[in-house]
Amino acid sequence: MHAWDQRKPTDQHTDVCQYHHMKRTTVLISDEADQRLRRLARRESVTTSEIVRRALESYLEMGQAAAKRLPFESLGASGQGDTASRAEEILSAEWADAIARDR
Repeated sequence: MHAWDQRKPTDQHTDVCQYHHMKRTTVLISDEADQRLRRLARRESVTTSEIVRRALESYLEMGQAAAKRLPFESLGASGQGDTASRAEEILSAEWADAIARDR
């Protein structure tokens, strides 16, 4: 039995209203991804569209969380208390290591 058949009429009406403001799009995926998507949808008793919506929302939320982090927020988190007084020494060593790696 399909997931839509198991819902009450009020649930179906809610879904129609919920999806009324959604946009349709086409995504090209591999045969393997399609098979995995369909298996997951059957296992969770939802449509493949619902799985894709969930995955996309999750991905977009992760991207927003990552974008909110400052790229330099971990600077100064070395755990060493003398970094400022040793800045020239540390930079010189890092520079030498970078030059050696590039050779």
